[in-house]
Amino acid sequence: EYAQIRGAITGITLLSSSPRISRNDISKNDTGLSISDPFSAPDIKNNVISENRLTGVMVLAGGSPVLEGNEIKYNSNEGIASENSSPVISHNTISNNGNCGIKSFLSSPKVIENNIHDNGKFELYNSDPKGELVTANNNWWGSSDISEIVSGISGKVDYGTSLDGPY
Repeated sequence: EYAQIRGAITGITLLSSSPRISRNDISKNDTGLSISDPFSAPDIKNNVISENRLTGVMVLAGGSPVLEGNEIKYNSNEGIASENSSPVISHNTISNNGNCGIKSFLSSPKVIENNIHDNGKFELYNSDPKGELVTANNNWWGSSDISEIVSGISGKVDYGTSLDGPY
């Protein structure tokens, strides 16, 4: 807790581990956090994950973290990238990331009650060729205008209900 992690290739790497990472500044690395392997189910809570040169949070190879209450912003590519994993993403602010807020590939993330807005090309991009559904209900997408919400989402995403304002 209460650490400042900067200037690394990867700020924090979790392999088959499930610690609680909370109240840290994880900024200005190549990748902020990398979480992988099926036994990785950490609690990542109340951190600032920003200004990383590539991705804020990378979840791979069966990782299933809980990402809650974080500010994930100003990362050059994605705020969160999920590949072959199943993270729970809730109560975060995911904004101003270069390419997209959340990118999912062959994953089944649960994206619930977040503020996801002002990201590059997409707020949420599901690039899964097999059509794995990403659940993303009750989020604030920076607007209550359905056409604006739809234009920021790509791929098979269930966003049937959205919030009228920030959670």
